[in-house]
Amino acid sequence: FLAFLPLFVSPSHSSPTTQMIILGFMFMAMTLVIFILYGISANGVRRYVVNSPRVILWLQRSFAATFASLGIKLAMTEQ
Repeated sequence: FLAFLPLFVSPSHSSPTTQMIILGFMFMAMTLVIFILYGISANGVRRYVVNSPRVILWLQRSFAATFASLGIKLAMTEQ
């Protein structure tokens, strides 16, 4: 973050420190908005998954297959 932000600070500006602080707060505000949108989207996906037995069954089978394949891979490794 601190490596890229100074690229946008004008050295001819009267107070580069103030400019850095303002840009930092703008970045934090934009990040907050994005995280809020992620949370709202995740809530919608969660509702769909929880209310769909077909999706739950697919997830359970996918996790079971993944763990089984990892177990087989672990069993086949040489010491």
